[in-house]
Amino acid sequence: MKEKYIKYAELKVAIKDLETQAKELNEEILADMMNREVMEVEIVESGKLVVKSRRNWIYTPQTTSIGDMLKEKKKAEEQTGEATYSEKFYVQFNPLKSK
Repeated sequence: MKEKYIKYAELKVAIKDLETQAKELNEEILADMMNREVMEVEIVESGKLVVKSRRNWIYTPQTTSIGDMLKEKKKAEEQTGEATYSEKFYVQFNPLKSK
């Protein structure tokens, strides 16, 4: 079973590294596609890269205030025990810090 633990840890490290590389490439590719005004690029056999957009909502101060009040109310209920919770167990890998 120890081999599975080691393999899991190795995969988590590799995934983190790959995600970092992908994020860097994403930024470069997005800048290139936007500069060339290209919204889609076919990648042979793999699929295609497509420029997408996501809305980032900015709310009125009144709505933001209500949201803040809700957060405070939730926190208060957690502290008083009025709120209930359920737990989900999972495994997390924490790599050793480099010296």
